[in-house]
Amino acid sequence: MQPITTALLPLLLALPLHAQWSSDPNANLAIGDRPADQVNAKIAADGQGGTWIGWFDHASGNYDVYVQHVDAYGVESFAHNGLLVSANPSNTSLVDWDLLCDSNGACVIVFSDARAGSDLDVYAYRVDAAGALTWGANGVTLSNNADFEPAPRVCELSDGNFAVVWMRSPSPGDNTIRMQKLDPNGVPQFAAEGLPIAGAPGEDPGFCDVVPSLAGGYVVQWLRHIAITSSTRHLRAQRFDANGSPAWASFVAVYDAVSLPIAYQPIVQADGAGGAFLCWHRSQANVYDGLVQHLDANGIELFPHNGVSVSNQANTWELEPSLAQVGNGEVVVAFNRRNPGQSNWGVGAQKLDASGALLWGPTGVDLAPFDTINETFERCVSDGQGGAIALWFEQPNAVPGTRVRAQHVDAAGNVLWTAGGIEACSNLSSKDDLELVTDFPGYARAAWWDLRVDAGNVYAQNLFANGALGSAPPGAAFCAGDGFDPNVTTPCPCGNVGAPGHGCASSFNALGATATARGFVPLDDVALDGAGMNATGSCIFLMGTLEDPFGLPFGDGVRCAAGTLVRLRTQPLAAGASSFPDTNTTITLSARSGVVVGSGAERNYLVYYRNASAAFCPPETFNATNGFRIVW
Repeated sequence: MQPITTALLPLLLALPLHAQWSSDPNANLAIGDRPADQVNAKIAADGQGGTWIGWFDHASGNYDVYVQHVDAYGVESFAHNGLLVSANPSNTSLVDWDLLCDSNGACVIVFSDARAGSDLDVYAYRVDAAGALTWGANGVTLSNNADFEPAPRVCELSDGNFAVVWMRSPSPGDNTIRMQKLDPNGVPQFAAEGLPIAGAPGEDPGFCDVVPSLAGGYVVQWLRHIAITSSTRHLRAQRFDANGSPAWASFVAVYDAVSLPIAYQPIVQADGAGGAFLCWHRSQANVYDGLVQHLDANGIELFPHNGVSVSNQANTWELEPSLAQVGNGEVVVAFNRRNPGQSNWGVGAQKLDASGALLWGPTGVDLAPFDTINETFERCVSDGQGGAIALWFEQPNAVPGTRVRAQHVDAAGNVLWTAGGIEACSNLSSKDDLELVTDFPGYARAAWWDLRVDAGNVYAQNLFANGALGSAPPGAAFCAGDGFDPNVTTPCPCGNVGAPGHGCASSFNALGATATARGFVPLDDVALDGAGMNATGSCIFLMGTLEDPFGLPFGDGVRCAAGTLVRLRTQPLAAGASSFPDTNTTITLSARSGVVVGSGAERNYLVYYRNASAAFCPPETFNATNGFRIVW
């Protein structure tokens, strides 16, 4: 069997037999688990429910760069333990790096290594979906000098080019922030060593990042001065046009009240309209606050200068804010709460509207209670419905190791899952580098470093908006003819109850027949499966636009699909089973159902089949499976 592809026709209806997303929080999907350590995981969504994951792998004795791609079901595209990108020498003290999925589904990677000397220079690679290194076996050299150049960042621009930024730190001399633009073939568009885009005499800027803006431009953020403890670590931003020229008259002093913490990387996200959201924390008079600012395409601060605090809770610090854009200019921020004595912790969330007003009250909502359990590394993504899914590390009291917890908060600030969150990873071990992405509403994926085996490996987990892990079904069964479903008040016509979750019993199957479904709604590859019917002959797949929760007599069975009842297709039976669509079908289930993926429309399905004996439950000679509900 084959991994799912992005092609919709013909449909690949059978799920792969390879390792897939795990439904067991104690057995997450191992991405890199060679002997020695695999560290510094990065993750990017591919826009098709799949995920690129990269890491540094020490199995060879050098920190080599590897990537893996998994599809929407968690099936690996390359051999287990990933594809080797670079085995060039790296320092044992690793620095930050970056990874994205471009608009063609390829992975673009930027990192620093020691192939030209221990000072670190910057390189870029591109890996396509087939595993080819399209920018060459040794990538593209972005810098080659004797200066220290760590932690490059990359983004894809609106014109298909790529912008890369990094810090250049000569000794002696002042730092600069450098920028290089690459075309889709990896050809540098600016001078060798990149353009100096930030820096001033006596200052050492650092901790930069870049996001796309309009017309091939981009917005860069950086910290003003990071050289020593007392440096003025103010947060600045500037927009540049496609030629690398500043688009604003001057940089914007996003935050200039006090210095930001040492070795701290603020968050920046493109707003889709040429501007950017920025998110950070700071300590003023030994009080930590999480702050948010929104710059428009003209560099205008849309929130008050120095940002909006996400919580005004007294005697409580707010740190490690993580931002998710949820539509209409609104954002949700997940953050760490702790007391000044750092003996109590919690996880909070706040929603800000387009003006910066706090929508969930002055202190936000609690995703994890404020207690003696230590939480950290909060991350959040949009749920596609105005709310957010958040993950974090949790260290239980008096127990070594940490878990990964998750919580879902809706658009109104209602916490949807169990108090304190569900377990996305229950294995108690040291963890670091939690990364979280999404590309479809209500479908998140995370990766992290985990010390559960040897010197540490990279693990990943998917998570649905209902809290399910693993390859969850695309809907839910209902309308069972088992006598136990409290919603079905219409009994099976002859007392012919089936097994739990099945339809009513038939003359040849006392358990009753079943309807299930498989596939992934966002990929539009969902198929219905019927089983437990007559061994040969045919069956009819039916759909109702509404649901009758009480049920209606339907031959020897019960039907809860109501409204307009549509005959989707008559299908052949083999060993009592059938599917629609199948490999011979040239239409998707959504199209045949008259719905658009992402519309939220609900459809209710069941399968009609013939009884073998007219003497069974006369006078009817047909029966039906349970129902199956899909929200498109």
